[in-house]
Amino acid sequence: MSFERVVKRIPLCAVIASAAALFVACGQPMANEEAPSDGDNSVTALSAPTAAIVECDYELDPKVYCIGSASNGVPPYKYTWSTVSVWPDGEVSGGPTTGTATKYYSVCSHRFASGVSHYTLKVRLTVTDANNSVSNTAEALFRGCVGSNPDPLSPINP
Repeated sequence: MSFERVVKRIPLCAVIASAAALFVACGQPMANEEAPSDGDNSVTALSAPTAAIVECDYELDPKVYCIGSASNGVPPYKYTWSTVSVWPDGEVSGGPTTGTATKYYSVCSHRFASGVSHYTLKVRLTVTDANNSVSNTAEALFRGCVGSNPDPLSPINP
């Protein structure tokens, strides 16, 4: 019997039924497998995000800036920046600023005047990813800032 005769003898409806069964089964969970729920749209990350401050510098006195970055976790990221002024007799915290900005501005004057004290400005960054996982806290220091204690710490971010 030749190949052509075998193929001709297979009923057409059997071929169509087999193809339809295969088409319907594709993409469905197997018998021992759970179907994905429609409410779970999150992406699983292998690790929490990591925050880093990659550059800090002085612009025009008294403006300073830092640039942060994020890695790991699941983008998009939210950047939370905060400051702490470390005075000889204690610390004054500046409120956090949260958003998508990777560049942060603050104030650290170097203009000396009578009646002012020296302090260190700490700039801190944490990152939150799309799954609300929170990173480590990255920190940069600006030493030798001058001002009156307590400094109002008025960030000048846009």
